[in-house]
Amino acid sequence: MERYDNVLKSTSHTAAGVALYIGALWSGSFLFTVYGIPLAGDLLGLFSLLAMYNTVRNYRAMVEDISFLKCWKLTSTISLYGVLVTGLVQYVYFQYLDNGRLLGSLVSMLEVPEFRESLRQVMPGITPDELTGLLESVTVGSMTAQLFLMNLCLSMLAALPLAVLGKLGKVRPRRKDAGDE
Repeated sequence: MERYDNVLKSTSHTAAGVALYIGALWSGSFLFTVYGIPLAGDLLGLFSLLAMYNTVRNYRAMVEDISFLKCWKLTSTISLYGVLVTGLVQYVYFQYLDNGRLLGSLVSMLEVPEFRESLRQVMPGITPDELTGLLESVTVGSMTAQLFLMNLCLSMLAALPLAVLGKLGKVRPRRKDAGDE
């Protein structure tokens, strides 16, 4: 176990390493969804939750049997770092790759009569022209900030049940391999 103690010193160290993979999965999920492949995006999102759960279980088995609060700290820290990575990818996407494509498709949806009617029912005080003006005034920074906050809220909500599931049950300590001694 000495090798694992040196490699996995703290939950923050473990979370930082895993968060790059989680952030890459969430970024891939975002890109698949934006480019019209939502099933692949959903699968990457679900796989990322499974990866976080697996990280907590492996951490418990390799390093120590940790308390619920430490499990929650681990999942929350992974989520925070993952959101930072995802936010960076989203900013780069909107700044350099999107060229207004996403907002343009939202504005073009406002011209569909069925969407206009449902918009009138949902938001009776706002006209489609006002909403078009609002969408055209959105900047890359404000869109990225909104997505960052949404990602942060959703990931922190997911961190709590993942910590509960990661803490449940007994884990068997990992055996030392011949090369670990």
